[in-house]
Amino acid sequence: METERLKLLPPSMELQPDMLEAIIESKAELSVFLPWVPYALTQQDSVCSGLMNPDTI
Repeated sequence: METERLKLLPPSMELQPDMLEAIIESKAELSVFLPWVPYALTQQDSVCSGLMNPDTI
């Protein structure tokens, strides 16, 4: 799905570095709504999590 301002893509490990950067930059704002944000610590953690939970990618 794509609009002028938004493009929705299926989860992909290709997008992981950009997603982690965005999460870290917005950690304070996101953690109010998303309880997992404090656990998105490093690229290695987030890659391992995705590999260990392939149903989420």
